[in-house]
This record gives sequence, structure tokens and C-alpha cells, in this order.
Amino acid sequence: MLAFFAGRGGADGSLGPRLAASLGLIVGLPARVAHHEGALFASLPPVEHLPPRNRRARHRWPAWHPAIARSGRAVLFHGWLDNCTELAAELGLDPSDPAAVYGAAVDRWGDGADNRTEGQYCAIVHDPVGHEARLSRSALRAPPLHYFRTESAIGAASVPRALELMGLERRLNPRKLVDALYFNPTEEEGFLQGSWRVGLGQVVHLRPGGHRSLRYYDPLALPLGARRGDPRDLIAEADHHLEQACRCAVAGSGEPVPTLTGGLDSTNVTARLLRVLPEDRRLKTLTFTPAPDMAQPDLPYRTLNERGLVEAFAARHPRIDPHFTDNAEVRFDHRLDQLFLAMGTGPACVSVNFRYHGLFEQAARLGCDRLLISDMGEPTFSASGEWAYGEFLRRGEWERLVEALRADSFGQRGMLRKLLSRAVIPSLPYGLWKRWKALRGQDSAPQNLFIAGLTDAALDHHDVARRARAAGVSYERDQYGDRREMLTDSLARGDIENADWIQAMEQIYEVRMRDVPAYRPLLEFCLSLPSEMFLREGQVRWLARELARGILPDEQRLSRSVGTQHADWHARLTPQLAEMKAQLRAARSNPDLGFIDFDRLEATLDNWPAESTLDDEVYFPCAFTLPRALTMIRYVNFMTGRNADS
Repeated sequence: MLAFFAGRGGADGSLGPRLAASLGLIVGLPARVAHHEGALFASLPPVEHLPPRNRRARHRWPAWHPAIARSGRAVLFHGWLDNCTELAAELGLDPSDPAAVYGAAVDRWGDGADNRTEGQYCAIVHDPVGHEARLSRSALRAPPLHYFRTESAIGAASVPRALELMGLERRLNPRKLVDALYFNPTEEEGFLQGSWRVGLGQVVHLRPGGHRSLRYYDPLALPLGARRGDPRDLIAEADHHLEQACRCAVAGSGEPVPTLTGGLDSTNVTARLLRVLPEDRRLKTLTFTPAPDMAQPDLPYRTLNERGLVEAFAARHPRIDPHFTDNAEVRFDHRLDQLFLAMGTGPACVSVNFRYHGLFEQAARLGCDRLLISDMGEPTFSASGEWAYGEFLRRGEWERLVEALRADSFGQRGMLRKLLSRAVIPSLPYGLWKRWKALRGQDSAPQNLFIAGLTDAALDHHDVARRARAAGVSYERDQYGDRREMLTDSLARGDIENADWIQAMEQIYEVRMRDVPAYRPLLEFCLSLPSEMFLREGQVRWLARELARGILPDEQRLSRSVGTQHADWHARLTPQLAEMKAQLRAARSNPDLGFIDFDRLEATLDNWPAESTLDDEVYFPCAFTLPRALTMIRYVNFMTGRNADS
């Protein structure tokens, strides 16, 4: 973690110790602090580089200062560079100090430096002569970086609470709260008014009174599908990139542990982790399983409990030691106040990510230092390819289209209905698509609206739906009409503002997390592949299935079933009904929560189903809308100092 402040007249003498304590609040160890050229710098290393917790009360940092580039600019760096050794060799530096390497890269290549770096990081480079700070985050995943400015000062930090120490007033940004519930995290305003966040793949030049930002990397601007070649060669190249992603993910880790499901993403990643680890090393894995009292009936094409599939996979790969957690004592609001303290932000991911508490906790208990996930499999090697139905139709590739439609086994539909639903309707322009839905008497409202729990007044006042649609993050159609639409939905949200939550979880449990497929060469290669590498021979997710050949039994490799990680919602939430009703009643009188549709939420509780179901009209309001709204209520109460029952 890091923090930086520069203002006319310098920093107050007490600011350094206060920033040090704030950055180290969760881990119980003050950060390192230094003054340089009138600016204040603070840095706390990643959790895996901290001294053991039982020694921290007595720990004293050795003398420290930020790296100083040849240009005289001071450099703060947090995270890691996967290609640090190569960069250092090119720049004639020692690779042991990534901050110095990064500073030298900025000296040589300016704002082009971040397109030469690979890794996951945030950085601050301060120019004392120009009174400017250059803030940056890496392209696909990165630690968070927040900033603010006044006419006389600038400040940036890993957590907003540090900005408050620098003078930023704690006033929540209503528009940001509304966007979080509407699942639109694309805008750069912060949760505190007057603050901003640096986006992924972005550089911000910050000076008193103003800032200038630029997007140095936009995956949506990359050319799509240009690569050609023998499919077997392309599979081998994808395999190489995925293996290299795994190699980078475990570099420097003493005991990595991947999350493992029965699907294609994590099994492909785990199999390649076995390749890159020494042959005599065993590999622990972690799997989340539903609550033991889950009463959800099985459904076609849904896998509700993946334990059996994981155990079968582990039996096929005997170096794997599988471990399971059902979060028996963990609710959606587990450790919320601690998370809010650690984050300072209120992203919508908090309530739905409750299952990670058990995974982090078990990883720490098993002595693991790095938790590896496979979240970015879908826009990379494991893309479904379902956009290609429309693409085949538009390109007149009738043989491929007919082959794909014949293999479509969902529902009992004839070829004409499949053609309409898979290729024609998703490809219609938005206006025609809405008219089609109206003719069929179907609702064309976006799913964002369905799960947001916002009042009509809040939606109108903040122009919520239009802004989300303009950003490409409005869930309206149930199938993508083209590849760019799919990628916009997957990539425009960036990391869904997960970075603050990840940083908080890493500090609470002292285990670092890494998304293995969030590896830039892998993403760029997969985007360059033609659509028929993902929908081929009538099979969706064809590339992922081919990469899994010999890794999974064919019955599992070719299965169209998908995992449902929140299938136990009814068993988990029903015991909290009375408590949730009381929380809603108490929150109604809070003027800071006027954007929440309390009538709708209370109606959801009053009509709580007696049995579990995964039907959309019940599942989404109960399992998602309600917990997300209650989490937002808790966040606002926490940030404003209001008791939940006041």
C-alpha cells in the first residue's frame, strides 16, 4: 500500500505518523514514511513481505526513502512486475528493486512505459520541479489507487481513509452509491465526493487545481479475430500462454493454492500449475461447496455442488490435495464492518463475494501465501463463442451456422426457433430488438434495473440507465449479438472495483490473491483468435474444451452444465429474515438512503418463498437485490457514523 501528499508549505508535521498508522491499520504495523523535496511518501509492502504478526509490535523498519529516478523524480511502487528482470536488463539496472526499474522506464518512455511493463501494480512518480504527480495502474488487474486535489495540494493513496487525513472531507457521493447498486463501476468518481480513482490501464497527471488522464491501454480497442492458422497450432499457442500465465502467478510464492471447481476454467489453470511447479511438489486446492442443509432441487444443465467433480479431477491428478469449505458460519454480511474499515469503498461485489471468506481463511490455515483464481477465463481462453451464431449468419457461413444450431441442446426447439433466438434476434439493432420484445409481450428492461433496488426518483435524477447503456454495461439482452458486445460487457467494467475488496481481504487474512488468466499476453492472443476457435463443430467453449483434452474425462469436458455458486441462498438467508426486516425498518428514516426502494425490499421479505428456487423472478430479488441493498445500508451507516438501529 502507498500514500503521497504534496502541498504548498509542505505537510503538517503530524501527517506522516498518521498516514503510517492509517496504511498499517489492518495488519497492525505502521507503514514506512519519508519526506523528499517537500512531499510526503508512505509505503507498506505486500502482506507476503511483512514480518510475522507476533513480531510486529517490536518491528522497526530500516531507513527507507522512495526510489529516486535519474530524472530526480521520486517513485512509489506497489505490486509486482512479471517482466522486471527483462526490463532491468534493457535499462541497465538491478532487478531487485521494481520501483527503481519502473521509474527508469517512465524516464525513458514516458507515458508509453506502462505498455512495456507486465504485472499487477499501482505507482506514483512525483516531479518536484513541475509540481506534478504521475499516477498509474496496470492494464488488467491492479491494486487500487485513489486521489484528490485542491487548488493548493494533491494527494493519492491505496485507501480513501488516507485521503481524509490529507484534508478530504468525508462526504459520500450519492451518484456513486446508486451506480454501485446498478452495477455500473465504469466511471472514475470516488465514493467520497471530491475523490477519484485511477482506472485500469490509465495514467493520471495530477497537479494542484487540476488533473489530466489518459487511457494507455484499452483491450476493447484491440483488433479482433485477425489471426489465422491451423487450429492445432493455435491451441498449442494458447496452451503456451496459459502455462506462462501460471508460471508468473506462482513466481515468488512459497505455497500457492488455486480455487478449483468442476468447470473448464479452474481445471485448465490447475492442470498447468502442476506443470510449472516442481514434479515433487504437491498442490493444495480449495473448493466452495453449498450449505449442508441446501434443499434446492437439481436442475438440467446446472451443477449445484461441485465436490464430486473436483474429487474426480483430483483422483485423475494425484499430486492434488483437495480441500473444501461450506462457510457454515459465514453469512453474506460476514465481517462487513471490518471490510468497510479496510476498504473505505462500497463496491457491489461485497455481499456476493461472501464465499471467499472461507477460502481465504482455509488458505491461511493451510499455510498458503497466495490464493489463485480464474475469474478472467471467460473473456480469454474459456469464452463461450455464443456471439458467433449471429456472426456466421451475417458472414453467410451457412454450414457452420447449421452445424452450431443442430448441436444446440438447450430447450426443445426446432431449427427455425433456434435460428431466431440464437442468431437473428440478438443481432437486431437495439430499437428493433425492443419492438420485438414488445410484440411478444416481454419486458425489455435491463436486468440491472431488476436487481438494483433503486427508487424511480433516484434512477431519473442520476440518469442511471442511460449512462450504463452508454458505457456498455446494461444487461438487457440474454445473449450477445456480436463479439464486441460480449467483450464490452466483460471488460468495460474493468475489475468491477474488486481491487479495494481484494486488498482488504488480503490484509485481513494475510494471503495474496491473483487472477491467473488476467495475463496480458494471454488476453491479447485470445482476442486475436477467430470466433470459430470458440464455437466450432457445434460446440461452445471449443478452445477451453480442447485445452482440457486429456485433463478432464470427456463426459465432464464436453458437458454443457454450469456451476451455480449461490444455489444455497434460501438455506443461508431464511434464518436472517427477522433481522433483515428490522434492518430495513430502521433504515427507512435515514435521509442518506433515500435512493433505496424500501417498499420493494420489504415486499420481497413479506413474500419470502417457503422453498428454494432458481427461477429468475424469485432468485434475483431474494438472493441478490436484498443482500446487496442491505450491504449498501450497512456501508452508508458505517461511513456516516449512524447506528443501524437509530
